[in-house]
Amino acid sequence: MARENIMEKLRNYDKGDLLSALGIETDAGWADMFGPVLGAFGVGLLVGSGLGLLFAPQPGRELRQGIRQKLSRGAKKAKEMGEQYASSYADRQDTNAPNVLPSTPGPM
Repeated sequence: MARENIMEKLRNYDKGDLLSALGIETDAGWADMFGPVLGAFGVGLLVGSGLGLLFAPQPGRELRQGIRQKLSRGAKKAKEMGEQYASSYADRQDTNAPNVLPSTPGPM
């Protein structure tokens, strides 16, 4: 009877339970599962980019020139947006900042 109970409990164990009981391995955390997902996403991104370039309607030279132009425009636009944001942030800081320093020096 006791042997049957032990055998029944062993049948209900899965790999994680058994390895955890032996102290060999514990359940994988979110970081352990995130790596393969990120890797698969990266491989898919590379394969999709490669296929897109293979089936592009332009010759290689024109395609590379177009990519270069788009990247250049994107970099210029990002730089302009960054400068605008920095300027508006500085303006807000100047207008909203309380006067921290006293207008007349006091005793220290």
